[in-house]
Amino acid sequence: MVERGKNVLTRAYLGANEILQMAGRVHGRVQHGEVYVLSDRDLAFEDLRPTAPEFQLAGDAERVAITCAAMVSTPPSSSCQFHSTGGLTGGSVELLTDRGLIEHGRLTTYGRAVEAMPV
Repeated sequence: MVERGKNVLTRAYLGANEILQMAGRVHGRVQHGEVYVLSDRDLAFEDLRPTAPEFQLAGDAERVAITCAAMVSTPPSSSCQFHSTGGLTGGSVELLTDRGLIEHGRLTTYGRAVEAMPV
């Protein structure tokens, strides 16, 4: 993890999604398809169920607005939540709409071209 600009080694427990994904990658590559999970937690592998993925968008408000529009999500919504000091729903979306990148909460053709650029 990055804390105050420095890489810091942090112990974090894996969630059900990560454990199931790793086991799925290994399953077809080992003899008899057996997977052993070594952990100090009491895990019942058979009871693990995938959950909705969690992620966090970071960056300036305009970049987050473009990413949300590319995901066909209009800010703020349940699928695209963010904490912004500048207030994303205010000027950022309006600015990008005025410039022709976003229309009706979705990227325009021009918006898709700009979104692909590393700006």
